[in-house]
Amino acid sequence: MRYFQWFVFMSPVVLVVTVVLDAVVVWFTLTSNTQKYVDIITEVDTVLTIVSGLITVVFDMTLLITFSYYLRSISDGMEAADERLKVIAQFGALTSCFGLIGFVFDATYSQFTPGHTITVILYYLAVGCMDMVVFLLIFMKFKLYRIRLDDTINVKISVAADQGKT
Repeated sequence: MRYFQWFVFMSPVVLVVTVVLDAVVVWFTLTSNTQKYVDIITEVDTVLTIVSGLITVVFDMTLLITFSYYLRSISDGMEAADERLKVIAQFGALTSCFGLIGFVFDATYSQFTPGHTITVILYYLAVGCMDMVVFLLIFMKFKLYRIRLDDTINVKISVAADQGKT
């Protein structure tokens, strides 16, 4: 279990360092004639990009397996279903799937020479998957808000019915 905790702790660091190195490469390219530093930083950035992709896949797979296990356990009646947790698990599993599919499109896209029609198609498919993730997460928030509103209305109706009995 300690390895997983270390993984969860270090994952954001690797993802942020990758973005910072991208910015450093651009800065060195624009301001310096020293190609030596750019080459070294680009190689480190490439390795960290691969590592961050692997981290993302492991994280999405962990979420997908966890959400799928929870959904299976409530459908088998092994566990009582909380409506909010069920919605989170359903949308979480979907977004993990789209994240993994987007990763496959992105990894495939990077294997082709830029400028070909297939690279454009794969790029837009990868971006489309990420757009679906954002859309699903926003829709999940809306659905959770509706559940909370329904719970509030049910409580008010229940209180009003109780007051009418006395």
